[in-house]
This record gives sequence, C-alpha cells and structure tokens, in this order.
Amino acid sequence: MKEGFLCLITFLIKHRESRKEGGNMADEVMTIPEVAEYLKVTRQTVHRLMKSGKLKAFKIGRSTRILRTEVEKFIEERMKADEG
Repeated sequence: MKEGFLCLITFLIKHRESRKEGGNMADEVMTIPEVAEYLKVTRQTVHRLMKSGKLKAFKIGRSTRILRTEVEKFIEERMKADEG
C-alpha cells in the first residue's frame, strides 16, 4: 500500500513540475466532470466506461481521476473500432 502511495506522490510531483515548465498537457489529471465535458457526454456515461474497463481511472481517497492520455487512448480505440 505504501509503495503505491509513494508512486502516486512521485507522479503528482513530477506532473506539477512539468506543468510549471509548460509540460505536456497529455499528462493532465482530469476529474469525471472534466472528462464528460471533454467527450461531450454525461458523467453517467463516463462512469459506465470506467466500470466496463474501457476507460482507465485511479482513486485518490474517494476522488476518481483520469489521465488525459487514457482519454486520448480511449478515443483512438473507438475510432479504430468504427473503421473496422
């Protein structure tokens, strides 16, 4: 448990530093309402996507967070599925 927490803290520190330096927006941590707005869907849809495993998320306490890279990966997978 402590190792996971330390990894999360390390990630958040690096993320914060990269944003200060004008870092990559792809590493942005998003909330469920932010993801819903970004995808133009409801929060319930985001919850269903997470529950089905199509959209990966992580928890900090009782708060759920999603990396923008995971959202972009989800979009790419959906586009590939629609093509084939």
